[in-house]
Amino acid sequence: LIWWYGTKTLPQNDELWALYDSGPNIHLNWLWKPWAEHRIPLAKLIWKVVLQLTGYDFRAGNFLTISALGATSLAMIWTARKLRGRTILADAFFPLAILSFGQAQVFLWWWQVNHVLAPIVASLLLLLMVLNGNQLTVQQAALIAVALILLVTCGPGGLPYVLMFSIWLIIWGRTQWPLWERVERERSRFVFAIIAF
Repeated sequence: LIWWYGTKTLPQNDELWALYDSGPNIHLNWLWKPWAEHRIPLAKLIWKVVLQLTGYDFRAGNFLTISALGATSLAMIWTARKLRGRTILADAFFPLAILSFGQAQVFLWWWQVNHVLAPIVASLLLLLMVLNGNQLTVQQAALIAVALILLVTCGPGGLPYVLMFSIWLIIWGRTQWPLWERVERERSRFVFAIIAF
């Protein structure tokens, strides 16, 4: 589908203006510059790096988007199997929902990477939380806290996830605090400092 209908050298309208604004190199001013009143530095960075590495073949980004969504649905199936002990037919829901034809615009327009980054990162964080539950270590909580910063750089689509995961981390930390040793309490301050940031 991408090979036949995706564009190799002709960018879509938004991509054309983003390329015009970016210039030949990647620089912080361009990454932080608002796009349609939103700041999406991570999406811009990935978008421009992939374009430069592939000689501005816009289809490469489309393949990357589909691969990332496919890997996310595979991780969901793996997580369900690990929790349940086996794979069942209902697990096909994940790839069918994530890789459906309803996502055709996302698959055919490389600039849409900015719309899938936050759900991919949030899905991976949710899988980490589901797998570990109350057995989550302080190091894994720190990873989640750092990923919250990553979600902020995904633009407005990442902000609701930041709020949700921050509330969850605070509640989790408060319930686990009495159970931790002194060293773990010291480490957890780093996690809460990131959330406060």
